[in-house]
Amino acid sequence: GDAVFAFRDGRFLGVDIPFELQRGLSMIGRGSAPSGGSTGRTEFAELSGTAKVTGGVLNNDYLVARLPFMLGSGKGSVDLNNEALRYQLDLQFQKSPELPTEASQFVGTTIPVVLGGTLSEPALDLEDMAAALARERVEQEVDKVKGRVLEEAGGVLGGLLGGGKKGSAAEASGGEADAKPAGGAEPPAEEAAEEEEDNSLGGRLKRVRDQNDD
Repeated sequence: GDAVFAFRDGRFLGVDIPFELQRGLSMIGRGSAPSGGSTGRTEFAELSGTAKVTGGVLNNDYLVARLPFMLGSGKGSVDLNNEALRYQLDLQFQKSPELPTEASQFVGTTIPVVLGGTLSEPALDLEDMAAALARERVEQEVDKVKGRVLEEAGGVLGGLLGGGKKGSAAEASGGEADAKPAGGAEPPAEEAAEEEEDNSLGGRLKRVRDQNDD
């Protein structure tokens, strides 16, 4: 049947998720390995969700857990016949007094982890978790580089546009000065019209035709 559950201030025995996350951080060079050993349990402030048992398998389509410096959500299943676990969890780092210093850069970041093993011996896929942390670290560095490149490109573009405007104004001013004959007098209107006609597309085609006639 279907069930809804909610637990407060308890512990999940068999795996120390905060400890394993610190180990994952040390594997990618973000801090040292956690001092001491695993407590073998994960304290939680809240663990809630829904469950449905079918054919001896308990399925959780909705699961939420509030852990030390983490908020977890996900779904999975427990085979009650052999106690096999299979959960896909998304753990988001939260700012809190328990947050390790080396994990502060990941606040707000969600790391996907797989919880497997059995009820009596649950286990996190540490290599997969370390790979996810490494990918997030790389993405952060890429975003920083993108930001610097865009900032520099904006400065260069601004300089080019600014220089282009000044050059165009100078050329336009010079062009106007060159167009005027000595003494500042404007060319006769008839000469200007003839010159404009000669430089038009029709004038150029006419010259080409005349050359072919010759």
